Amino acid sequence: MKVAQKGRNLLLRTMASSIPAHFIDTALFTTLAFGGIWGAEEIVGNVLSEGILASVYELAAFPLTYLAVRSWKMREKIDVYDEGIRYSPF
Repeated sequence: MKVAQKGRNLLLRTMASSIPAHFIDTALFTTLAFGGIWGAEEIVGNVLSEGILASVYELAAFPLTYLAVRSWKMREKIDVYDEGIRYSPF
């Protein structure tokens, strides 16, 4: 995404990776930790509420993330673009 967007839209890139990760992580943990104790409705409710809360927090904390990334890039004087790399295992 960074290459396709020429380094712009950090918010879009961070949220596009974080939101699915929040829901997947919460779904795995909640199912493993509470499966058999909670019903499916409670598990789904927890996954949705925790995923939304984590995503809202990520969005609220984004200005700090942006400042940290910008500061780091300026300090290191480097901005890496993975051009010409294939990540497909096939």
